[in-house]
Amino acid sequence: MEGSRPGTRRDPFKLGLVVEGGGMRGCVSGGMLQALTDLGLQGAFDAVYGSSAGAINSTFFLAGQRTGVQIYHDHIACPEFIDLRRLWSRPSGDGPVKPVLDLSFLIDHVMHSVHPLDWDAVLASPLPLKVVASSLDTLDSVLLDDFACKDDLSECLKASATVPEIAGGPRLHRGQRLVDAGKRGILTVFQPVPFRSAIADGCTHLLVLCTRPTHLTRRSRVNATLADAVEVAIKRAVLSPDYMRPAWKAELEQLARDGLAQDDQLLQALTHPAPYELPWFAGAHVYPLYPGSASNFSPLCTDPTTLKAGVAEGRANVIALARALFGAELPALRSLDGEGERAVLCKRQLEAESLLPAELG
Repeated sequence: MEGSRPGTRRDPFKLGLVVEGGGMRGCVSGGMLQALTDLGLQGAFDAVYGSSAGAINSTFFLAGQRTGVQIYHDHIACPEFIDLRRLWSRPSGDGPVKPVLDLSFLIDHVMHSVHPLDWDAVLASPLPLKVVASSLDTLDSVLLDDFACKDDLSECLKASATVPEIAGGPRLHRGQRLVDAGKRGILTVFQPVPFRSAIADGCTHLLVLCTRPTHLTRRSRVNATLADAVEVAIKRAVLSPDYMRPAWKAELEQLARDGLAQDDQLLQALTHPAPYELPWFAGAHVYPLYPGSASNFSPLCTDPTTLKAGVAEGRANVIALARALFGAELPALRSLDGEGERAVLCKRQLEAESLLPAELG
């Protein structure tokens, strides 16, 4: 730990922090980011890559606002933000029906007035934010960065979180029709966890903050391929507005080429003897951090108790990893002794599921 800062490294490596979203399950990666903030590790990374809720979480991380994760259980676990009844609502004379997920309520209201984000701090951060969305024009993921102003950043966040037909139609921004990067459990477009975008952006090492337990991703190759093919078929048959059909087709073609969905590719980072040799890692060293069972809830969950448990789960897993990696070398760990028992349990779980390298056990 040489204490260097982003943009001033003397080594040839680029360490990326990848943050998964997943709707309300984003509270888990929000808890992970809060723990990284408390440990003083923001400066360890060279870039932050977030999709959907992961991108929104990352803005609070870059602004140094550790309480940002509280928006999940305090401010958006409500029908103003999530209301499934809107799926069956019809337009009235009062105007169009709001989507199931009202991103304007979250970004324009909560993040501006209720629990304000320090937008200027994000724009000025030496640690760059890369928001990942899906382009319906290029039929691929797109990195949105170098934000011109608060409005530009706000629109990029909305684009990355616009789940087709759940959060409305595609958003036209920066000359492209953009939608959600993808979230397992609602819809997937091109990158539910944007590790491939980070690798394509030059990252040699990645810490990936995941929001789902490994038992939800660990599947046999045959079962995984069949399950993902079925998911794509359902999306094309049921959730198939005309504008999404080329994207669903491109996704199925990508699955056929790779043989594994990206969730299962990521899991190979822990189970393959030389994962950096796998084609989708392209020589990069990738470490996904998976939470435990407390994160096993719906992306549309609005129960504050469940969401608070998700935050605690995310925190505990980062603290467990930090103890394994740094031990007494990281003084900030001593201030988190009150969370030590839960972190020890998380570390034991990581070891039991072979999710920590042997030398860290």
